[in-house]
Amino acid sequence: MKNTKWLGILVRISALVLSLFALSVFAGKPADAEPGASCELTWSAIPSPNVGNSPSYLTDLAVVSANDIWVVGGSGTYSSNTSLIMHWDGTSWSTVPSPNPDANHNSLYSISALAANDIWAFGDFGSSGVQALHWDGNTWNAVSGLSFPAFARYSAIVPPNELWAYGDVECQTSPTLCHPVFWRKQGDTWQKTVGPDYGYGFHSPPPEMRGLSGTGPNDIWAVGTKYETLAFPSRIILYWDGTT
Repeated sequence: MKNTKWLGILVRISALVLSLFALSVFAGKPADAEPGASCELTWSAIPSPNVGNSPSYLTDLAVVSANDIWVVGGSGTYSSNTSLIMHWDGTSWSTVPSPNPDANHNSLYSISALAANDIWAFGDFGSSGVQALHWDGNTWNAVSGLSFPAFARYSAIVPPNELWAYGDVECQTSPTLCHPVFWRKQGDTWQKTVGPDYGYGFHSPPPEMRGLSGTGPNDIWAVGTKYETLAFPSRIILYWDGTT
């Protein structure tokens, strides 16, 4: 009788020990997410160099490798600004000297890398005549005299390794029409391609193209905005198949 009593006690103690063990194992694990619940993941803020007391901003980046990343932007005010280029070497960000060809306007909007020593940055260089900045592996240089006449604000790499510059428009006054212009780098020359005509006027700015991507040189999409009036923008979606 005593043995049976002690056996019951041992069974209850064993069950208690197992319960405590289970609690210790699962207490540190999150319960299965309920429907609608989310597990929040966070980004890390990485310090970057101070570029002075003026406002500064970054607009685009190009990744060559894990220890070779470039970002561009500007520093200053709307009426007077300088170009800003930073480089990541795998450990920290550093500011890299860059040209400022115009007296007041030198904002960079886009950067694209064809290779570690062939990187292009585009933006607004005022009336300087400069169309882009180019990295040759050692220094950033202002580039003018390219085969396209106006500046392009944006750029994109289309696989396998083709550079497109865009964001420019060409306009005529009679009738008042504008079409977006895209420039395709082929060797040392740039091939011009144009989009459809869109109307513009005093209350309707010219069309703006803001994005370009594709799977290859004959399969490219571009998106942007056209304006019936400034208060009523409308979408633009364009497709390039290699010929039209």
